[in-house]
Amino acid sequence: MTRNKWVVLLLLWLTYMVSYLDRVNISTAGPLMMKDLNMDADSFGWILAAFTLGYGLMQIPGGMLADRFGAKKVMIIGVIWWSIFTGLSGIVASVGMLIAMRALFGAGEALGTGSQWKMLGQFFQGSDRNLASSLYNTAIPLGPALCAPLSVWIMGKVGWQGLFYWFTVPGIVIAILLYWFLPNDSKEDKPSAVKSGKKEKRFALKDIVKYPSSWLIFTAYLTKSVAAWGLLGWIPTYLNTSRNIDFKDLGLASSIPYILGFFGLLFFGWLGNRVKHRASLIGVIYLLAGVGLYFAFSAETTNGSITYLSIASFFIFGAYGPFWGLTLDLFPSEIHGTLSGFTNFGGQIGGFVSPLVVGYLVKSTGSFNYGFLFMIVTLIVASIALFGLDYLKIKANKNRAFPEQKFV
Repeated sequence: MTRNKWVVLLLLWLTYMVSYLDRVNISTAGPLMMKDLNMDADSFGWILAAFTLGYGLMQIPGGMLADRFGAKKVMIIGVIWWSIFTGLSGIVASVGMLIAMRALFGAGEALGTGSQWKMLGQFFQGSDRNLASSLYNTAIPLGPALCAPLSVWIMGKVGWQGLFYWFTVPGIVIAILLYWFLPNDSKEDKPSAVKSGKKEKRFALKDIVKYPSSWLIFTAYLTKSVAAWGLLGWIPTYLNTSRNIDFKDLGLASSIPYILGFFGLLFFGWLGNRVKHRASLIGVIYLLAGVGLYFAFSAETTNGSITYLSIASFFIFGAYGPFWGLTLDLFPSEIHGTLSGFTNFGGQIGGFVSPLVVGYLVKSTGSFNYGFLFMIVTLIVASIALFGLDYLKIKANKNRAFPEQKFV
């Protein structure tokens, strides 16, 4: 085991990377699966939404379990759980079975999320936390960027069913690495009151939801996630059906926006440490992402569309680091598991709604245009919530939201 915080960050990053490989491989497989299982865009939207349903419902319980039983134990159980249901997704023969598999897969991934954020909060404080959050979140765009070409190659060899079988392996390897090298929760990770022998103050979900700032963060992450999951779930299908990119070329074309998202995370992770009003910075980032989405669907050429999708991804994914650095700074580390579960629950509501609404709009209009407009509107709402958060902080003239004062 190691207590070097950067080694811990690497282990958490690898875990997060594998989780995104497993959750977005279905997006690349989408065109083939829709053909083999006789699905339309509306049905595929339900399959994408099934993951976020299971993921969302387990967010808060998963965070509470991490706070109660320790991050390491819950994380390992979550990795093994989601890896099993990744493989089982390859045996389905109907849309209904696939929806069930994806929902159970999502529940397993939710167990890992709260525990990962809890451990990151334990090992990183101050300005290091914003940097660590940004580096950790590079897995979000890099996972899909790697997954798209890798999935196309694997499906060329063993089909889409074999894709899910092979993607079981990385998760099992990660679970073994976590067991041997990730530190257990110890006295060093407990609040100072416990280490000094004083009675530990216990926090619960009610200590989060009573503050307006919590709901602004919740709303911002919910509405932002509509756009983020719209990109994660629909880019391959959009490029294949609306921009007529051949399936064999889809892997590279789909990965370009995510690669730009990776650079966005690095840039805004650096910038986030140098800006006083981080919430307003993130709000501006989301507005710029909306501009990119507008030009993406209105571009006359395929290359132009990919360029603007890449610009939108640069901003949407780039905001993850500053967003989570801001969120973790609002509350003490003893409740970070529950806090991340609460915030991610909002994100998964957005992730559940996004594929359903986009799929319905595509089916009913025969075009992705209204789906893009829907995502743009939600980014505007996210920006308003974040501007409101900075207003509360300025009004209070203090940095901490909880529990010292009640400006939120």
